[in-house]
Amino acid sequence: MVDKKAGSERFQHQSLTLLQFLTIVLIIVIIKQWKKLKEFSGTKPSDFVKNKYAFRLFTKYVPDTSSHLLDVGCAGGLFIGQLQHEGYHHISGSDIVDYGAPESGWGSVEVKRCDFSLEKLPWPDNHFDAITAWEVMEHVENPNFFIRELHRVLKPDGFF
Repeated sequence: MVDKKAGSERFQHQSLTLLQFLTIVLIIVIIKQWKKLKEFSGTKPSDFVKNKYAFRLFTKYVPDTSSHLLDVGCAGGLFIGQLQHEGYHHISGSDIVDYGAPESGWGSVEVKRCDFSLEKLPWPDNHFDAITAWEVMEHVENPNFFIRELHRVLKPDGFF
């Protein structure tokens, strides 16, 4: 004869054990994702920017150092620093995270925090001569909104 009470208790014990196991697995996954997010904190610039490919491409199409520029997704400011070093001085930057000023300082660069998927860019219409967004688009949840905002703050004859 089968003892229903004993079977039920065993099932509850096994269920609790399974629930505990799944909780531990979930915690491990969250910790790993958190570590990946911390690694992507802007401290490791992309090779495209680090090796000055972005800079050479930009200066080819925007040679005027008096242009008003916006670097969207500026992170730690490596690209902005490259521009400053070559004499560009009307530079603004924006990122979803406030990275603070790099060790060398931002100089006269205006940097504002903004969630590109949800918030309007904090500049007026037709404000910038050129906008860069190196390796940003793939991280934006609402690319249509993002592109509309870039278009709004870019001058009609501006470069993106």
